[in-house]
Amino acid sequence: MKKNLIIYIYLVSSYVFASNLEFYENSYAILIGINNYASDDIKDLGYAVEDAESIANLLISKLGYNEENIHLLLNEDATLINIKNTLYQIAMEAGKNDRILVFYGGHGETFPLPSDGE
Repeated sequence: MKKNLIIYIYLVSSYVFASNLEFYENSYAILIGINNYASDDIKDLGYAVEDAESIANLLISKLGYNEENIHLLLNEDATLINIKNTLYQIAMEAGKNDRILVFYGGHGETFPLPSDGE
């Protein structure tokens, strides 16, 4: 009985401590997903938009992000100017104890390295 009481007290105190533990005051995210490209030279993708949307759902449902702090830029909305403006907006809103997550799903570009790699 005493052993069960100790385990119970440990579990309750762990839950209370963990529920009060806040690492960040606010959380922001910019999630970019591009499936469709304007250039015929760039192959369209079939997963980047869905990945960005899935990350948004995960952040809201499991990680406590406020929906209004999540910025989804998908396909034609994911322009260079929109990405820069959104990053700037979040940087101006975020405080010292806030976190900012950036997710990009889409094509990338590689550059040759001096050591013969990319």
